[in-house]
Amino acid sequence: MKIKRFFARDMRQALLQVKEELGADAVIMSNKKVAGGVEIVAAIDGDTAQPERQMGSNALAAPSRSALRATVATSKTMW
Repeated sequence: MKIKRFFARDMRQALLQVKEELGADAVIMSNKKVAGGVEIVAAIDGDTAQPERQMGSNALAAPSRSALRATVATSKTMW
């Protein structure tokens, strides 16, 4: 099991960090307000942690939000 602590200015940003680093299967162990934002402690089972990283560079990963926004912006200028 991998346990990690995350700090962010708001809950939304903290949860995005958790999802990016531990994946969608992460479990929130605790959360609290701290000076300057929030703290989240999250965990993931070691066997399921980031399976796309374990498979190597041939694994397909979902595009990031910024990549999707760039694609949408580019397609809007084409029309």
